[in-house]
Amino acid sequence: MKKKSVKIAACLAAAVLAIPILGGLDYLVNEDRKTDPVKESVKAAQKDKFNQYGLEQDTGLSDESYYEDEEYIFYADRILKKFVYESGNIGEMAEILAKLQNIVPEDVNQYLLPIPERIMWEPGYAEEKAEYSTFLQDLEGVVPDKMKLVNVLPVLEEHPDEYLFFRTDSGWTARGAYYGSQALCGEMGITPIELAGYEEYMFNTFQGSLQQSLKDKYENAEISTKLEGIPEDPLYYYLLPGAKNRSVRVKQVNHVETTDNIQTVSKSRTGKAAFIGSNYQWAVAEGDGKSKEKEKKTALLVCDENGQLLVPYLASYYDKVYVVNGVYNDFGVEDFENIFEEHEISDFILTQSAERIGDVSQSKFLKKIRDIAD
Repeated sequence: MKKKSVKIAACLAAAVLAIPILGGLDYLVNEDRKTDPVKESVKAAQKDKFNQYGLEQDTGLSDESYYEDEEYIFYADRILKKFVYESGNIGEMAEILAKLQNIVPEDVNQYLLPIPERIMWEPGYAEEKAEYSTFLQDLEGVVPDKMKLVNVLPVLEEHPDEYLFFRTDSGWTARGAYYGSQALCGEMGITPIELAGYEEYMFNTFQGSLQQSLKDKYENAEISTKLEGIPEDPLYYYLLPGAKNRSVRVKQVNHVETTDNIQTVSKSRTGKAAFIGSNYQWAVAEGDGKSKEKEKKTALLVCDENGQLLVPYLASYYDKVYVVNGVYNDFGVEDFENIFEEHEISDFILTQSAERIGDVSQSKFLKKIRDIAD
């Protein structure tokens, strides 16, 4: 285990030495920092093409669905995933959270943040919302006293006319994640930075994985054609002016670890992978330390691909954000314990899509926690 700890420390040390060089190169090649007025106007025009629905200007959301089954509701411009959770998963989560209490140090604050689907945020769908409310009540019943359950839905509902959820993919947008971080800050006692304090970027659109997978699932030609016709989602992201936007990221390919120095948020990566990436093991994002309470602290975030959209906002407040990819991470329990020993972790945040809570088939990391011998 000491060899593993030395290996991780060596990776981080090498990355720190490389960051100034890479940062200088990034400054020279990154279009975000160029001041060419022609390119600036092109970027502004691209961003301003879209309205609060993530659609082209003067285009509203469709009011009527054209097809519905047990899992989804289909509109001409979006897909709504119905909320279904297995009550047995609450028991699994109770076991996971109990075992985490034996790992997380006493002086570390703990938070559990379920991420809702778009259907809980849109008007209507009373049955879905009642199901989600029951889920939260059941979950609250198994959350340990030392951990806070963060319900982000109320703050999201305060912004019904903003682009908070993707239309072609599950999960929230970067703007939705901002309001989620606002709710988390409230629980942490941090004064959140206003959204207006961030710079907004939008360079591309993408076809979400939900849209792509359903085109193959439904053999009905009419449904497939309509799914293909859903307009792509624009991908916005928000960074503080002058934000470091740098991370060390570790991937594992054929049991071989590779370490890269990357931009925390990058326009060169597609969809939600723009935020750190996909299929990685762990990453450490450099923070900007804007909160006096957290400026020299490190947040530990265990998340799925939706939870990682929180990283740029957490990086605003902390010195570092240590990110564990809960879906793919291959850490052993001792590796996880070493994070607390080797980094000044002040806050531990576990976040994933609400429907995945307690479903260990969706989290390699949490399955290992559950399987710890009693």
